[in-house]
Amino acid sequence: MNLYPTGQVLAIVLHSVVNLWGYSLYAQGQLVRSAAGASDDGLFANIGAPLPEESRVLDMCSIENVDEEGYGGDLVFDVASRFLGGRIDALESHTLALSQYEKRSGFSSLVKRLFARA
Repeated sequence: MNLYPTGQVLAIVLHSVVNLWGYSLYAQGQLVRSAAGASDDGLFANIGAPLPEESRVLDMCSIENVDEEGYGGDLVFDVASRFLGGRIDALESHTLALSQYEKRSGFSSLVKRLFARA
């Protein structure tokens, strides 16, 4: 995550039709936690120690059983609350504010930078 080397970045994915869920947290450019799964594939990412925001769900079932129990979406909402101040599905209104913005040389260069290190 060289695009934001001094802060924290949280990438999330949630697609309820196929029960796909996931998140990756980076701090100072290093991966801290990544977890993801889908109903057809089960758990396919589980890297790093669980985050405090995961405890509500992981107290009910193990990370390996999240897909079976249908709690993937809850994990994403709980982890995203780290940055949003609450579960996004429970917020009355929410305004995202950028703390820093730096214009880059275009969309295609952004995509190349994001996937060049994948």
